[in-house]
Amino acid sequence: VGCVTVCDYSGQVLHEFRELDDKWDVSYAADVGLVIAASDVHIAGWDIETGRRKFLWRIASEMSIGATAVSPDGSRVYFAATNEQGGKELRMLDVASQVENVLVRVRSCLCLAMSPDGRWLAFVSDRGQEGSKPQIYLIPTDGGEARRLRDMENGAGSPEWSPSGECLAFTSR
Repeated sequence: VGCVTVCDYSGQVLHEFRELDDKWDVSYAADVGLVIAASDVHIAGWDIETGRRKFLWRIASEMSIGATAVSPDGSRVYFAATNEQGGKELRMLDVASQVENVLVRVRSCLCLAMSPDGRWLAFVSDRGQEGSKPQIYLIPTDGGEARRLRDMENGAGSPEWSPSGECLAFTSR
């Protein structure tokens, strides 16, 4: 059984969330004190103050979850998914209704980064032709077209927003 552990700066364990799967990817919705964790098939959320689980959602059995990001207010979880046919999609889960929607279909989705204001999602994908290098793309979190941030000759990765949301840092080769 996997475990998500929350500690303070001194290493004191505040909460341990034990759930169904071994591997969890963790995000934090700081505005509302919510820890979001995703495994291959589950997305769960816990209140950081009380330690109570707020929700547990299971993806369709033929799919699997990859990279994740959570909106600052904790109302939406964005995740890369592999669908029944092996296709890749960037999806959004509305936490309250537990309804999911496809934002965009992609060839791959390596990592996600939510803007501090929750309006933009940066993701790494090789949306171009076969053999193309991964690039950073931006998509509005309420839906719309994804656009490439810029074309880096040797690819790009690991996007990270500045605290103000005005800049996006990333790696390239």
